[in-house]
Amino acid sequence: MEVCTVELPIIVLGDPEGVARYHPVTAQLPALRRALTKLGIAAENLEVRMGRASYATGEFAPNALVINAIDNWSELEPGAAALLASRLLVHVAAGGRLLIWHQGLIAKNRPDLLSLGTADFTHHDPQTELRFSPRHTDAGSITDTDSITVADSITVADNILAGVSGWTAVDEPYEFNFEPWFDSAVTVLVDYEYKEQRWPIVWSRAFGRGRLIYFGPGHNAASCEPEGFVDCLAACLGWLIASA
Repeated sequence: MEVCTVELPIIVLGDPEGVARYHPVTAQLPALRRALTKLGIAAENLEVRMGRASYATGEFAPNALVINAIDNWSELEPGAAALLASRLLVHVAAGGRLLIWHQGLIAKNRPDLLSLGTADFTHHDPQTELRFSPRHTDAGSITDTDSITVADSITVADNILAGVSGWTAVDEPYEFNFEPWFDSAVTVLVDYEYKEQRWPIVWSRAFGRGRLIYFGPGHNAASCEPEGFVDCLAACLGWLIASA
């Protein structure tokens, strides 16, 4: 895995224990720091906006990588939720980078965010042991990311998990409605097997002039522990950072 040489702000939006109903971002941060360490990125680059008073206000630098790990959008005050959703949409469309982590996609009261995340979370069964499998291709690589088109960006995404191994963890088997958002701009990067089917759980896409990844695994600290999980998260972050 290549070490990133690009320096940019990395902003995490999430809720602490005692505020988050299901997914405190404090349980996920250790894995995030491990992933950034693999990329050679210092912890000083990480800004954690924890709690609604913190993440519902404030702008994003144009070159920022934003990580949306908000636990429950429905509990945000409607005006604050609309403003934050608008900022995220504008940020990515204008060329910013966004990683939506696990719970960050649960936003049924925000149809604008569904188009950004390209899927509508429907439900999950109880936690169970799941096998997560990266999808690898031999599509080649593109290094001139400043001049790529939307179609070309799919080719880039096909290669970001090169060398990343699958992993097993007890996690929540998220299921989604992908219509009408899943289209040719989306590349599935990781899936898992459940109910004798394979379910997409990590995917990338171009959005306007920017890029985003939905990273579904990682319900709690234990599910974020496997080395394959951290390698996969690092590869996804590296792709987003390198294209900034």
